[in-house]
Parts: sequence; structure tokens; C-alpha cells
Amino acid sequence: LQIEAGKNAMAGNFAVAIQQYTQILAVDGDNTDAYLQRSLMYRELGDTTKSQTDAAIALDLLQRKFAQGQQKPALYRQRANAYRLLKKFPESKADMETAIRMSNSNKWVPDLQAIYLEEKMYVSNK
Repeated sequence: LQIEAGKNAMAGNFAVAIQQYTQILAVDGDNTDAYLQRSLMYRELGDTTKSQTDAAIALDLLQRKFAQGQQKPALYRQRANAYRLLKKFPESKADMETAIRMSNSNKWVPDLQAIYLEEKMYVSNK
């Protein structure tokens, strides 16, 4: 179902993707990726409140994983995305930089660049 939700999201079928991510979360309430993806879908539809609520839930779940000693690059990337959705850009950049450093790869550099760009746009629109 997660693959189908991703396909719907990529196709611009945001409402359908939200329903699918909601179904996933009904079965697996600790699925941080589903919360983050649903948050993005809500943002695409202009529902800032729901987007930020899901991002905050994902952030809380990720903080628990970190408290349990889980320190994986992918978790830092997910937390960076949660911070980004919550407009906490310094924290987002720090976590994305850590994810890049830990993964020993440049595959997430475009994500970091996007954070910098989104921060710049956010600050200029304030």
C-alpha cells in the first residue's frame, strides 16, 4: 500500500495518497515515513495545520527512536524533513548534514540544497 500511495503522490493524486497513508497508519501508528509523506500531501493541498500536525507526530516518533539509541543516517534524514515541514530550518540543515556525513554519500545533497532554498524563500516572505 505504501508503494501505491507513493505512486499516487507522484501522480498528483494527493487526496488518494492521504487516504492510503491514513490506512497505513491505522495498521502501523509508528510509521514515521507515512506521517511525513501524508504531511507533504496535506502541504500540497494547502492544509498547513494538518501538515504540521503530522510532521510534529513524526518528529516525536523519531525523537523516541533517537532516545533509544538508534542513530542511522536515514533517521537523521527523516528528522531533517520533519523539521523542514515545521519550518525549523537550522535543525533541519544540521540533521541533513549529519545524514550526509554518516552515509558517506552525496545522494542527499539535493535535499540539503532544497532546505536552504526553502528557508531563504520562507524568510523573504515573512
